[in-house]
Amino acid sequence: MMGHITFKLDRFNPRRKARGAEAANLKVFYDGEPIDCLWMSVRDIRQNIREFGNDEGLLAALEAYKEGKSV
Repeated sequence: MMGHITFKLDRFNPRRKARGAEAANLKVFYDGEPIDCLWMSVRDIRQNIREFGNDEGLLAALEAYKEGKSV
């Protein structure tokens, strides 16, 4: 049986976005335990939404890209 993967937006860096780099930094959790921290692009976030559903952290990262402000 597979565990549950969730995400939490840790920070958003508008300077990285301006340079064309992944700008959303998300913590990844497996069954509530932190397992990784990843920089993601909008494309990465959308792919993870397709795979893991409308996770709160992924949606917050998309919103951060839209707003373009530091988080």
